[in-house]
Amino acid sequence: MHILTGHIEELVLTALLKDGSLRTSELLEKAFRKRQYTKQGVYRVLRKLKAEEKVVIYKSTVSINNFWREQLQSLLDAHDSGNSIVGDVRELQSGDRLSLKLRGLSAADQVWSHLFIPIEKWLSNRHPLFLYNQHNWTGLLRKETDRVHVERLERSRRPTYLTIGSIATLDKAVTRTMESKYFEHSFNAKLKFSFYIAVIGDFVFQMKLLGNGDTRINTIFSEKDAVTAKSLMEKADKQILCRIIVEKNATKAASWKKRLGKDFYIPKKYRHF
Repeated sequence: MHILTGHIEELVLTALLKDGSLRTSELLEKAFRKRQYTKQGVYRVLRKLKAEEKVVIYKSTVSINNFWREQLQSLLDAHDSGNSIVGDVRELQSGDRLSLKLRGLSAADQVWSHLFIPIEKWLSNRHPLFLYNQHNWTGLLRKETDRVHVERLERSRRPTYLTIGSIATLDKAVTRTMESKYFEHSFNAKLKFSFYIAVIGDFVFQMKLLGNGDTRINTIFSEKDAVTAKSLMEKADKQILCRIIVEKNATKAASWKKRLGKDFYIPKKYRHF
């Protein structure tokens, strides 16, 4: 996750927020391994962050300044996290439906996450998440975003069941990197839907690739080499039109859960959610 655009500054703050207090030697090792920044550059940034009261340093140990962290958290808490570019999606009434048309796979995935996360955080982990992807293209094009989603679901202990409508070698390779305790997947080429689906609670998210989008993705996933496929995905990214549909419909959600849950053992406590 990128929280700043300041290169070394971003590396230092992200490491401290994620790992807690670190020795300067550990920060230097991270800088050399990831970006090949100089020792002088790291120390310069530490002096800057200390002057801005974002970090505190004692002897050779660096930590996020809890006073700055509290200020940052206050700003985040002041903003209603349920709000989105189309209002609070959590307030959709039964039968309500939203539709958005976007150009670009990455742009569409960004908006999808923007709309999905407030609902996912709002619903308890009694509600499992069911997913269907024709191909797991986000694992190629947006690998870091996929990793963050899986980590979030793991922390919340939300059971997640992903069905891939393909048995392509590349789909298998990409999807298996997402394995975790609460994340299960299945490859089922017999399931052929013309859209990507996420179902949680009474909410159904769909993403449809318009024009020749599906054909282009199918062609890319016939590749066996991930590097070649990723390059092709990056070229196709901004050219493909997408439509996202979000609706609240308990009957439709229950139907999709039943269809997508057939390849998995769903514990009894989750079957009615």
